[in-house]
Amino acid sequence: APDCGAVAPVTVIVDARPVANDPVADFSKCDTDANPGTEDFILSDHIPAIIANTAGLTITFYTSQTGAQTQNAAEQITASPYTSAGETIWVRVENAAGCTDVVSFELVVWPLPAVADPLPSRTECIGADGLAQFDLNSYIPGISQGIPGVTVSFYASQADANVPQSPLPSPHASAGGTIWVRLDNANCFVVAPMQLI
Repeated sequence: APDCGAVAPVTVIVDARPVANDPVADFSKCDTDANPGTEDFILSDHIPAIIANTAGLTITFYTSQTGAQTQNAAEQITASPYTSAGETIWVRVENAAGCTDVVSFELVVWPLPAVADPLPSRTECIGADGLAQFDLNSYIPGISQGIPGVTVSFYASQADANVPQSPLPSPHASAGGTIWVRLDNANCFVVAPMQLI
C-alpha cells in the first residue's frame, strides 16, 4: 500500500497572559466613617496598583483565591462601595483570549487616634496686657492619653489643623477662644476644638 500523507499550514496564535503586579500594595484607609472598625472601599480605585495597562482586560474581585480562579459568582464582589473591616481580596485579570492572572491584596482599616469628646477647656489668668499665657505643651500628655506614637499639635483654625500648617507656639498668648488640636498616629489624624478661657 502506498504511503499517503498531506501537509497543510497551521496557524498557531499565542496570546500573552496578563501579568499583574505581585505583590500588590495594600489598599488602606483611615477609619473615618460612621461605623467604627469598617470602611467603604471602591475596589476599582485600586486597579492602578494591580496592573498598569488595563487595555483589553477584564478585572474582577473575589473573596477567595478559588473563587477568582474559577470565576465563582457567589464569591465575586460586585458591591461598590464594598464595606470591610480588613481582609484579603483576590483579583482576576483576564484578557479577551481568556488568559488570566490571579493576585491578591489586603484591605486595611487604620484606627484613628483616640481623642476625648469634647476636649476639656483650659483656663489661665489674664496678664496686664489682657492676654493669658497658655502652656500648650503641658496639655499634651492629657490629650494624647499617654498612648505611644501619638503626636499632638495646636492650630488657630480647623483648616490649618487639617493641612497641617502654621502650628501655634507654646506658650501661646491669647485672650481666649477656640483653638484646634490635631492628633496624629502612624497613619491617620483627627482634629478637635479646644476652648481657651
